[in-house]
Amino acid sequence: MPVEQITGIEFPSAVESAEFSSKVQVLQAIASCNITHLLNGGYLAKSGKDSYQQDYLQSLKPGTTSTDFVAFLAARKAHETSQSIETEISDIQNILHEHIGSSVFYWDFGHMRAGVSPLFAAHPPLKLICELLECFITLTSDLSILHVASINPISALVASSWIKHQLLSDATTEIPFIFPFMVDYPTWNIFPIHTFKS
Repeated sequence: MPVEQITGIEFPSAVESAEFSSKVQVLQAIASCNITHLLNGGYLAKSGKDSYQQDYLQSLKPGTTSTDFVAFLAARKAHETSQSIETEISDIQNILHEHIGSSVFYWDFGHMRAGVSPLFAAHPPLKLICELLECFITLTSDLSILHVASINPISALVASSWIKHQLLSDATTEIPFIFPFMVDYPTWNIFPIHTFKS
């Protein structure tokens, strides 16, 4: 199986033919990686980590509307602490960014443009990857550059690597430079509407 180099997370070569259980393994590995960093950063206590991970895995069923672990965890923590989901996500992102360094950029360049439907039309597996990992490809004027955005920097890293792997399997495709980005909750929340419109 191909692997994302920074996190060591494996993903199926062909997303379109992968069993649901293989996709869940990717999501589980992303959740585990998040948990490790959040334990090290003091956001999670060891006593609660198993409960969060088990509840998250139980929530992953075919047709689940949200599969992102950061969104799941922030909603749980917001319920427990009475903080807003946006505040919890910001706290989680700060710790994850501290632990993974400059591998994932934080988008602070103004408005992001969603789009690239021609890319999805030419490479349908890319849409499947983005839908599974809840990452979004932004539209740039330079087609040799792809921005992959998520609230979860680990998901952005895995999606970027998986997208590159899919594009490499097509000998006729010129491989763009792929940059993973972390975005805030309001930006992430509006992206599905624009990115996956047919």
